[in-house]
Amino acid sequence: MPPANTNRKPATNVPPKRSSKGKTRQPHLTNDQIARALEKSAGIAVGAAKILNVDRKTIYRRLQQSHELKALSAEIIERNLDFAESQLLQLIQERNPSAIFFYLKCKGKHRGYIERQEIDQTITDLTPADPPDIIFEFIEAQPVNGNGSTIRAEGNLLPATTESSSS
Repeated sequence: MPPANTNRKPATNVPPKRSSKGKTRQPHLTNDQIARALEKSAGIAVGAAKILNVDRKTIYRRLQQSHELKALSAEIIERNLDFAESQLLQLIQERNPSAIFFYLKCKGKHRGYIERQEIDQTITDLTPADPPDIIFEFIEAQPVNGNGSTIRAEGNLLPATTESSSS
């Protein structure tokens, strides 16, 4: 009898396990695996999900469940912001006009460096508008409550006629 092969790979045609709801269950991810994926993806959950080959909702759910993972993601994003700010300051020191304008628009608002759009609302056509073809009038109006603040129109809205129709 030949010796048993202990280095056998699992069969690739074995179907994945299914949950009681019929959905394919993902293998259990450890917080360490998610943390490493978050580090590689710059703290972006969608990037971590792609690295781990899971749905982004899985990462979002785990971030909500684990305070450590949530804090790690926030810390990574803060580090990236610090890096971006240092690069921006370097560009400002190099007298890069775009960097200077961007910084002033973001951080100099309290000194009046704001970006605003001015809209020209001058009217070029001063001809009067055509009067409406049909004028409506209320037949009967009554106060809804005792103080008379709300008025409800009862009856139909009829086009006003040019001749008097009192009978």
